[in-house]
Amino acid sequence: MTVLVSLACALLAIATLPRRLRVAQREHYLPGSVTWVQQMWFTTSRPSFAMQLVAVGLVVLGAFTTPLLWLLGTALAATTPLGLPWRGRTSPLAWTPRLRRVAAVAALLFLVTGLVGLGALTSVLPALVVDAALYVLAPVEKRLSRTYLVAAQERIAKVRPTVIAITGSYGKTSTKNYLAHLLGQTHSLMASPASFNNAMGLSRA
Repeated sequence: MTVLVSLACALLAIATLPRRLRVAQREHYLPGSVTWVQQMWFTTSRPSFAMQLVAVGLVVLGAFTTPLLWLLGTALAATTPLGLPWRGRTSPLAWTPRLRRVAAVAALLFLVTGLVGLGALTSVLPALVVDAALYVLAPVEKRLSRTYLVAAQERIAKVRPTVIAITGSYGKTSTKNYLAHLLGQTHSLMASPASFNNAMGLSRA
């Protein structure tokens, strides 16, 4: 029964992956960023931190009593941090090829730990699992992006365009669209598509 409950915990954690994947995407897939954001969230939300402690406590207690407590701990951890949205407030989760790879590796890590009886442990620490997936994929993503980056650099060197960069926490895409509309009346230009704002996304555009 222990392995079955462990696997059930892993499956529940996989079902709640989109919450952490969104953080990874917003933080540009930087390894360690998901855990960092979660820690910051716990720092500002005592109820969330308390719930996380209870979730971990249930998993530890379940190891000495009944594994069914693992399910309770996993379910509780799935709701933390409080306020972390399932859907984005400004835009939905973009299931890009890169995000799909992160999701696949994270899901695989959950399944493997579930099959060896550690599913409850990883299910209450989902941010660490997603960060582990980011670390595993980092060299792969670097190799995949190099081809596009080199091609983009060569093309930019030939065209030598005037580049306008827009920074900030909110409203970047809207500002870009307004600016592109205004300048497009008198200039030949190319605005980055959608909300692409990292090197990989811009080079492929």
